[in-house]
Amino acid sequence: MVHTGRQWHPDRIDFAEVGGELALVFHRESRVYSVDTDQITDSLITAYRRVLNPDKLVRV
Repeated sequence: MVHTGRQWHPDRIDFAEVGGELALVFHRESRVYSVDTDQITDSLITAYRRVLNPDKLVRV
């Protein structure tokens, strides 16, 4: 993990289907803050993606 010196805590975390995949949806101040998805291959996490772009999060 990379330490940026900033920490925040979401108000709520939900599971949702995004793009046909299971995702974690993080809420902060009553808005969607980020959406995280992962890719699993042979029981291993091979990719972890986080979307923070507000323009893309409007559809969630």
